[in-house]
Amino acid sequence: MLVNQKETGEVLRRIVFKLTPDRALREDLTQEALVHLWLREKERPGQTRSWYVQSCRFHLQNYLRNGRSVDSPRRHRFLCVSAETEAFRAVPSDHESVSSRSVLALVSTREILSLLGKWLSPVERRILSCLAEGLGMREIASRLNLSHTSVIRYRRKIASLAVRLGVEPLPGRGRQPHRSGTGGLSEVWRGVASLGAQAPLV
Repeated sequence: MLVNQKETGEVLRRIVFKLTPDRALREDLTQEALVHLWLREKERPGQTRSWYVQSCRFHLQNYLRNGRSVDSPRRHRFLCVSAETEAFRAVPSDHESVSSRSVLALVSTREILSLLGKWLSPVERRILSCLAEGLGMREIASRLNLSHTSVIRYRRKIASLAVRLGVEPLPGRGRQPHRSGTGGLSEVWRGVASLGAQAPLV
């Protein structure tokens, strides 16, 4: 997969470099780009490399545009935003309504959170709960008084458990912006993606 190729990582880092001068934010955006690329390859296989790269570029631009200014002191809250570009979004079937997809997402999230929670330690369950609220890694670290690196490691452990239990993104489903507590499933998938992409700890 492209996400595992060194050359692809370099291309994504060049894109991120042009988007912001902030080093810490670059690391976060690079992680976000890797996750997005992993998901796009799973959801839309067989596309050209330039298609995937362009998708990552548009995704990061929307990611920043729908969050706060790159120069904002609270810029790291971008981690919770997952706006998908319309140019690359899968089109839902005519008979599938927005409300039905929302209900499915809510039910699926509750079921999966309940399933994972049975196998997690207390601190891991607290992290999973924070993910379900749509919190980003730095926000979780601050709330639970943990290091950013520790939270990422815990998320990867949760992701590994999710893989073993067969939790996978539904075919053709893009990640949706966080709404009414339904962001947890998307965040767990981000953890699975990070694990699969072997993204570096930051």
